[in-house]
Amino acid sequence: MDWVNLSTKELQKINSELDDFFLQRISIEKRLKGIKPEDRLKGIKPEELKAIEAYLNTMKKKMY
Repeated sequence: MDWVNLSTKELQKINSELDDFFLQRISIEKRLKGIKPEDRLKGIKPEELKAIEAYLNTMKKKMY
C-alpha cells in the first residue's frame, strides 16, 4: 500500500476502522478481565467466538 498517495478521506476511513478495531478489542479485554484463563472461553458463545475470529482475520488482511 502506498501511504503517500492516500487521500485524506482514505486516511480517515483507515483511522476509523482502526478506532473500531481497538474499541472492540478493549471491549473484549474488559469482558475477559478477572476471569480465570481456563474459564475465559466458557462465557463466550460459539457464534461470538467465530465472529471475533472472523473480525480479527479481516483486520489482519487489511493491515498487510
